[in-house]
Amino acid sequence: MPYPLLRIPLLWFALIAAGIYASAIFLVSSTYFLQSPAALSFGITADLVMIVPLAYYFLVIRPYKLPKISVLPVFLLSTVAASFVLPQSGQEFLSMLGYIAAPLELFLVGYIVVQVRKTVRAYRIERSRELDFYETLLLSLRKTFGDFRAIEILASEIAMFHFALSGWRRQPFAGSGETHFSYYRENSYGAVLGAIMFLLLIETVGLHLFIQGWSETIAWIITGLSIYSIFWLLGDFNAMRQRPIVVDDKEMLLRIGLRWTTRFPLKEIASIKRIPELPEKHPLLLNAVVFGEPQLLLTLKTPVLVKGFFGIRKTVNEIALSIDQQQKFIHFVQENSGIDACK
Repeated sequence: MPYPLLRIPLLWFALIAAGIYASAIFLVSSTYFLQSPAALSFGITADLVMIVPLAYYFLVIRPYKLPKISVLPVFLLSTVAASFVLPQSGQEFLSMLGYIAAPLELFLVGYIVVQVRKTVRAYRIERSRELDFYETLLLSLRKTFGDFRAIEILASEIAMFHFALSGWRRQPFAGSGETHFSYYRENSYGAVLGAIMFLLLIETVGLHLFIQGWSETIAWIITGLSIYSIFWLLGDFNAMRQRPIVVDDKEMLLRIGLRWTTRFPLKEIASIKRIPELPEKHPLLLNAVVFGEPQLLLTLKTPVLVKGFFGIRKTVNEIALSIDQQQKFIHFVQENSGIDACK
């Protein structure tokens, strides 16, 4: 198919919703609306508060197996959006929907409160298993809402802010008989990140002052995105600190912060070798280097599933790494996997 993006249901929903809103705005501002205000008000209201949620149900909920209740906030948001699109004189039918929207809002708030309490209880139970924060949160959310991709996205966002705001004094956890390896110290990623954040702060202030003379709203939107980027960078770095690569005499838990996670037996390693640069890219190669050039290439006997940020999944049989204490890592892998000496 020449346009693979068109296979994505979420993209189809976005295109349909954008088309409906664009058509509604055009009709409201046209002479057609003045000629038949009642009929067009009813049609626009129906499109915004019924067709858009229906499109969300068939193009997002069903393909991605989301909870059916997630159509409710889309309906409520569509109702609010319609009040901005339609003129005050054309909101007669929308006002009638207000009698439905009010109890639905209360129901949604109650549902959220109940689910949050369930998640907190599940988190407290899972925390006793000595998993890290992200794994505990993900298991808790799955127990409450079910196992689907959107949960991984939500867990990633919550975990990123958690790591950005807390746990800076916490040391990486390793169980009995486990050894952990970091992957950000020797490449000076911390210093590079500090420089990037310093420049980002200066750029954000300057850009805000420049743009606010034209549009204060756009200036604050850009500033908000910059602040989010700073939190993301902080969370990403602290996640690397707290989620190192963990190995014992049987298996490896390969974690690169929240970016990549996989687990496989050491006996599945076919070879480990030093490399001066990233090999030629192919679908089964994972570049798990945080910064700079890779040092090592792990080749596996059979492909493994690697989970990434926002629920990304990738099947690989080669992993390019940059490891602190490289020689110790090589020796540990060789000793427990039975492979030949690293070349």
